[in-house]
Amino acid sequence: LCITDHYMDPIMRAACGVAESVGELMAARVADQKTIIQLQEQAIAEKDRQLSKVQETVKTYASSVEQKCSETVKSEMKSYACIVESKCSEVLSEKKITAAVKSAVQAEDRSRNMIIFGCEEESDEIVEEKVSEIFTHLGEKPPVVLCSRIGAVARAGHRRPIKVVLRGSDQVRQILRKAKNLKEIASCKRVFVCPDRSVEERLEIKKKVEERKRQRTETAREIT
Repeated sequence: LCITDHYMDPIMRAACGVAESVGELMAARVADQKTIIQLQEQAIAEKDRQLSKVQETVKTYASSVEQKCSETVKSEMKSYACIVESKCSEVLSEKKITAAVKSAVQAEDRSRNMIIFGCEEESDEIVEEKVSEIFTHLGEKPPVVLCSRIGAVARAGHRRPIKVVLRGSDQVRQILRKAKNLKEIASCKRVFVCPDRSVEERLEIKKKVEERKRQRTETAREIT
C-alpha cells in the first residue's frame, strides 16, 4: 500500500494540474468567443449606421435633382407651349382645318365606293342588274347601296363608268382583289374595276401612265 501511494500521488497531482489547465483554456476560449461576438455586433451596428447615412445622402441628393429637373421641365414646357401656340395660330387657320376635315371625310366615304369601266351602255338599261351580273361572275353578292352612270351622256358607243357604293370598305376590297378575274370572262373582257380615287390621285396615276408610255416609246425607238 505504501508503494502504491508512493507512485500514485504524483500521478494524481499531475492529473489535477492538467485538469486545472484544461479548465483555464476552456474559460479563455469562452471569453474569446464572447469578445468575437461583441466585435461582430459592433461591426454590424457600424455598417447599419453607415448604410443609413448613405441612404439619407442619396435621398437628399435625389430630392434635390428631382426638384431641379421639375423646375427645368416646367420652364421648357412653358417655353415650348408659347412657341407652339404662336406657330399654330399662324399655321392652323380655320379654312385649313375645315379643308383637312373635309378631305378626311371624303377619303372615308370613297373607301366604300368603286368605279366600273368598260361596261356596255344601253338606253333602256337597268344599271343595278349589270352591276349584279359582274359581281356574280366574281362569286360575290354584296348589298349595293347605290349605283349609277357618271358623266354626261355622250356619243353613241361611248361607255360611261358606273359608280357603285357598298355598305363597307371590306366588301370593296374583296371585289377589287377578284376584279382581275373578269378578263377570263368573254362578256367582261373590256370591263375593269378600280377604287374611287380623288382628283389628285387620278392625276398622279395619269402622270405615271404617261411616263410609262414615254419610256416604252423610247425603248422601241432604240431597238429599231
